[in-house]
Amino acid sequence: MSIALRRSLPQTVVLGDIEIELKVHPRARSMTLRHDVNFNNFKLSLPKRMSRKAVIEFLQEQQGWMRDLKDRNPDPSPIKEGSMIMIEGIDRVIVRRDGSRGVETRLTDNELIVTCKPDRLQRAVVRFVKHHAEKTIVPMAHKKAAALGRPIMAIKFRDTNSRWGSCTCDGKLSFSWRLIMAPPEVLDYIVAHEVAHLKHMNHSDNFWKTCREWTPNTTFGKHWLKTNACLLHQVQFITRDSLPA
Repeated sequence: MSIALRRSLPQTVVLGDIEIELKVHPRARSMTLRHDVNFNNFKLSLPKRMSRKAVIEFLQEQQGWMRDLKDRNPDPSPIKEGSMIMIEGIDRVIVRRDGSRGVETRLTDNELIVTCKPDRLQRAVVRFVKHHAEKTIVPMAHKKAAALGRPIMAIKFRDTNSRWGSCTCDGKLSFSWRLIMAPPEVLDYIVAHEVAHLKHMNHSDNFWKTCREWTPNTTFGKHWLKTNACLLHQVQFITRDSLPA
């Protein structure tokens, strides 16, 4: 085990190929360890007064749990020329072409073609994925909500680790823009799920009945995400949302 020291407490601990970032939270009463699926590493929040020995012992106790998560989730795949990115459930090759006039992005059956300078490729792909998610999800959500007879007050997009969507009691929806990488049936299920919450702010039988009324993909969507969610997090988009804390 190698430890990067800073004063008396390490800021980064490495157990084999498992990296754990440490961050002190003055209000924390105990240590909290979580898995960051975007980078396939771990973050440990700990109280201000915590001995180096206690931290190391805690992490060693959790090593088996971390090893299991590390092995089940693929390492991040950076955005670069020739790498693969899933869009609408289909793997596409990222192809960059030189261009002198701004940035142009085009989606084909098996490629994501980006015309830009080399240093703009990462931002261009992120911008495309976000925009494609927004232009696909927004009309879908409004159509389902109108059929349900419930208004949507706002729709936001974020890069979240564990929740693909959310709905507030005042009618505001939120979605992960990574969903556009999943098959259309999965996207349809998540949108129907959150729209159904406009009527039922729970997961009661009535909620699931409403959800199934607006999508035939409930069973498929739930199973696909349970099995393949790691694929959506595998692509390492460097954005304000995904930068390590």
